[in-house]
Amino acid sequence: MPPFIEETRRNPGPVYSKTRDWTRYSRQVNTDGTFLGHGGYGGQFMLANPDTGTVVVYFGVIENASASDPDFSAELAAQEAAVAGRL
Repeated sequence: MPPFIEETRRNPGPVYSKTRDWTRYSRQVNTDGTFLGHGGYGGQFMLANPDTGTVVVYFGVIENASASDPDFSAELAAQEAAVAGRL
């Protein structure tokens, strides 16, 4: 596995947000020590689990002034992590 991935998983940064206090923000990605994830403008989110070799991608549009919804994003990340961990 590339050093970037292992170092990011082993050395997570600060808590990502209040709605996602189970994830950390490190090196431009979200991680819980297992997966690596990254969100895009308007609600897209990609999550990869290097242990299972699974990548889950969500394309969607959040239609509000900020193009974000922390509650939705937290649930989406949790669901993607669960799927990627099972396969």
